[in-house]
Amino acid sequence: MSSKRNEISTEGEATPKTFPSMSTSMQQLPPSKRMETFEQKLWRKCSEEPLIPIGCGVTAYFLISGIRSFHQGNAIRSQKMMRARVASQGFTIAAFVGYALYNTYVLQPENQSSKKDDRDARILDPDRR
Repeated sequence: MSSKRNEISTEGEATPKTFPSMSTSMQQLPPSKRMETFEQKLWRKCSEEPLIPIGCGVTAYFLISGIRSFHQGNAIRSQKMMRARVASQGFTIAAFVGYALYNTYVLQPENQSSKKDDRDARILDPDRR
């Protein structure tokens, strides 16, 4: 990369862009993150939180089975399927809340401690980016 500020490297690696009118603390932009497609995000979320899609599938099964039993005139089985649907919905919501709490209280403190260390280092060395 040459010494001019407005030039951007065209090599394969992501390099931060610099702009002459910005202060030194804002001159370098972080490399942009790659955008996820819908399928990639769905796959990532399902692999990170597998109980949510399982619970949704089980809930849908009980709902369809209960409606089918109702149309066939089997009221007892239909009632059992609807009760099982409510239970599976409760399980799915509990799993959702559990994952949210886990992400908030277990994973976030790890990220915040590294951000705090980075912030402290920037206070001691303002030229650090």
